[in-house]
Amino acid sequence: MTFTPSVRSYTMLLFTFVFFIPLFIIIFCYCGIFRAIQHTTRAVTKINCEGKRNSAKKFHKMRSEWKMAKIALIVILLFVISWAPYSCAALTAFAGYADMLTPYMNSVPAVIAKASAIHNPIIYAITHPKY
Repeated sequence: MTFTPSVRSYTMLLFTFVFFIPLFIIIFCYCGIFRAIQHTTRAVTKINCEGKRNSAKKFHKMRSEWKMAKIALIVILLFVISWAPYSCAALTAFAGYADMLTPYMNSVPAVIAKASAIHNPIIYAITHPKY
């Protein structure tokens, strides 16, 4: 945790490529998935209705869309929660206050951040009954 330009650039690159870019990719992908589900649901509703409105089917489809949106929100929030402590520690060191960080304050956020890889399988296992 020195304050050299190489360490500072490494920290900013790490912060950018490990936190911001994956976060934007996750948000973009889940928005695309949610839009595709909405368009498919609308197309199926138009085909199935054929002039009459079936409110029970529409309610079920709308409920499944909202469930997908909630799952996407949970995935994004868990990613941010997992990587935020590590990012804060990295930015604290980047700002020149590395002496404030103890070894414990450096290692625990790193472990939490690296453990974020286990969240998606757990979320999908809990939310999908076929698992």
